[in-house]
Amino acid sequence: MNYIIKTVLPRLVKDVIKKARILALRGSRFYCPVCERGLRKFYKFGVNTRPNTQCSGCDSLDRHRFLWIALRDLQNKGLSFGGGQKLHHVTTEVCIAEKFRGKYNYLSINLDGEKAMYDYGYYGNDL
Repeated sequence: MNYIIKTVLPRLVKDVIKKARILALRGSRFYCPVCERGLRKFYKFGVNTRPNTQCSGCDSLDRHRFLWIALRDLQNKGLSFGGGQKLHHVTTEVCIAEKFRGKYNYLSINLDGEKAMYDYGYYGNDL
């Protein structure tokens, strides 16, 4: 029971709040190619805050959206990550990692402690 209160319940509350926020901010002023949502507001972000930088749906930043669009356009022009090729991604952004995993032969390279060079069954010696 203690485990549920300390771990499951906070995640559940966070997910419900996020879904409510997405519903409340639906609109057509901004479009996020990562979560493929139209939103009426993007949040400001950064030390020297920049307006309209962070997606209010998936929390992606402008640089994440640019990376996603660039890879999508490269793939549309014939670049393929099939046939044993891997897409190696350094400094993984959570907002786009799941989309990469679903679309590419994807290896996330994480330099954070125990998870260094490891992601979902891949190890650094696979490089």
